[in-house]
Amino acid sequence: MGAPADQQTISLQPTGTIRRRMISYLILFVLLVYAGLQHQHPAGLLKAVSEYSPEDLIVIGYWFAVLFLIGAALRLINRLRFARQLDRAGVAVTGKITGRRRVEASYYSDFFLDYLYLDELQGAARVPPDSYHRARTGDPVQVTILNHNPHISRLELSSIPGRGDPSPAAARPEPYDED
Repeated sequence: MGAPADQQTISLQPTGTIRRRMISYLILFVLLVYAGLQHQHPAGLLKAVSEYSPEDLIVIGYWFAVLFLIGAALRLINRLRFARQLDRAGVAVTGKITGRRRVEASYYSDFFLDYLYLDELQGAARVPPDSYHRARTGDPVQVTILNHNPHISRLELSSIPGRGDPSPAAARPEPYDED
């Protein structure tokens, strides 16, 4: 059974993601310990920020930035790899929308649709505003999955039922011409 419409669902991650994240944290920890040991301080990372020279803080900031960029690049590569796998070997299954979420910040909004497929697996997809407004809880949708790992899925936006033309132009009457 699906989750109630007012409940947010949890998006399942591919199994390798957790492993890669742990490796990233381990590398970060090793680099920070190495930076701390270079100063011959027994506490290493427990030194107060004021005990580091400005050059040391720049080096530590540099390594944080490098690790962040490496992590972001690996995440992007993974997303592209999964998208390519779904395009090449994906299998279409029927699912249904279980919820809608709108995340607002001061200068933008993100729209998400939660969906259920194979009667037990849940997913979430960031969607454009028009797809978000057209979708209703319980609507059937098409979900593309990988046969060997059904946790990797993609909601097909073209399968979201249309609700007519939601644009304001559709509601405007034709201009009146007087002769």
